[in-house]
Amino acid sequence: MADRKWELPGIQDLTKDQDRALELPPEGQYLIIGGPGTGKSVLVTLRAQNLDSQERKHIFLVYNHMLHEASRQLAGERLNSSTYMKWFYETYRRITGMRVPLLPPEPGSGFRAIDWDAAAANASASDRGTSSNVGEAKNHLHLLIDEGQDMPPDFYQTLIDLGYEDFYVAADQNQQIKEMNSSRQELEDCLAIETADVIEL
Repeated sequence: MADRKWELPGIQDLTKDQDRALELPPEGQYLIIGGPGTGKSVLVTLRAQNLDSQERKHIFLVYNHMLHEASRQLAGERLNSSTYMKWFYETYRRITGMRVPLLPPEPGSGFRAIDWDAAAANASASDRGTSSNVGEAKNHLHLLIDEGQDMPPDFYQTLIDLGYEDFYVAADQNQQIKEMNSSRQELEDCLAIETADVIEL
């Protein structure tokens, strides 16, 4: 049996709300809310392709490796994408010159969560510094985030403290993977978006 081939819909196949979400200006902070099957992932992927065709710097971020592989199967190998933690660890160190700060190991598991308070403080300090890397984040790198409810609010705040300004976030609060996630209100607050400006699919 042949493998099923997934293809992105054409512009003519989009609904009015999807078309509105896709046609948002490149710069800015946007939040797209929708339930399963409303086309959120498709919109973020089409947005990435549009930015690529315009030769605008962008990164497509997803929560885990499974979503990452699914996105690449849908969009192809040219998709500039990563899991959000892999990208965050690399980017944080490049901009601040420091490793991502971690909390002490959790008893029993040894897992060390990110110390977001320290991360935000270091990010704010680097933004006031003179390193050549400081201005990198502000060089209009467009952040495209799928299933954005699964990233914690501190992730968004730290990126803003690092100087990032252009966010295109698709989220569905009915599909939260972990307890430590972002509510719709937290996303609106972090991205400074009025409720009336959120696009609902």
